[in-house]
Amino acid sequence: MNAINVNASQLVQQDQKGNTTSFEGSILDWKVAKRKQFFHAPARQDESAYADNLGLTLIEAKELAMVREDNGKQIGTVGTGYEIIQNTQLFEGLCNSLEGHDFTIANMGMTDNGGRVFMQADVGGHSDFSINGDKYKGFLTMWSSHDGSSSTAFGDTLERKCCMNQFFATKAKGKNDLVRMTIRKTKSARWKFNGMIEAMASMFKSRSEFIERCERLMNTPMNDDDARLFSLGYHNSVSGRGTNLANHIHGLYRSGMGNKGETRYDMFNAFTEFHTHGYADSKRSAESQVKTSIIGAGHRTKHKVLDILGDSDRVKATIAQGRIIERELANSI
Repeated sequence: MNAINVNASQLVQQDQKGNTTSFEGSILDWKVAKRKQFFHAPARQDESAYADNLGLTLIEAKELAMVREDNGKQIGTVGTGYEIIQNTQLFEGLCNSLEGHDFTIANMGMTDNGGRVFMQADVGGHSDFSINGDKYKGFLTMWSSHDGSSSTAFGDTLERKCCMNQFFATKAKGKNDLVRMTIRKTKSARWKFNGMIEAMASMFKSRSEFIERCERLMNTPMNDDDARLFSLGYHNSVSGRGTNLANHIHGLYRSGMGNKGETRYDMFNAFTEFHTHGYADSKRSAESQVKTSIIGAGHRTKHKVLDILGDSDRVKATIAQGRIIERELANSI
């Protein structure tokens, strides 16, 4: 089993640096601790003896600071009942839960200075696949947090090899979302995630549905003018920013990585390319781009576009809205 240290800004490109054969020495090899917080406030009458020369006294906050022990930086604020799960426990739990499978911990990293962490497993027999010859690679991705922002969750990250576009194919309770899971200590004192096998089965079912939907899009033509109007109608804006984005995605439909400008599948990949990588000259940080692509607004947009493109009535309605935007733009000149 191999682990590869990859920080958040490298996740999209899948650069592999800092090879190691264990968790020790990896980018997530640090612990967190809860620490008391204090703040200054005006001293009340019975506290005057403890006030400083500005009349302020030191008050202990009810919430606790979550602090990285390796660098002393605060990465969040949590309640007193918050239970810490260390990175090493997450790593051990993931590995133990995948026992019986041929797997590699392919990527590990963090965002928000460690407030959120992720690990990706390449599970043998389930990672490499193709959609009518278009090659993909799938990763079992685990996200967790140390800042109280989210629980530990898993999802199926699919990467189109020709362009490194990424799509989260997992559905939880009928929604396009991560699968929430809890970690526990077994009777043999080993960390393990509850229900991993069932969760993986659900993820692979969602992946099969994604493949079927993409195959239908591949076999559904979309001409260049319809693609242009679809992008205009989807963004539904006469502002310079909105139309520029619509035109940019139309350009990706024509000549984005792996695209031919012929089908609804090209339109889908135009959106996934933009919402995975952003503008080439964007000032947005790579970390911010990763977050929006996998768990933020970009992630939601990819799913919404896939849903629309799979419904001919919604495609026609979006194209019709594009014609309305086009007329409004012409009248504003």
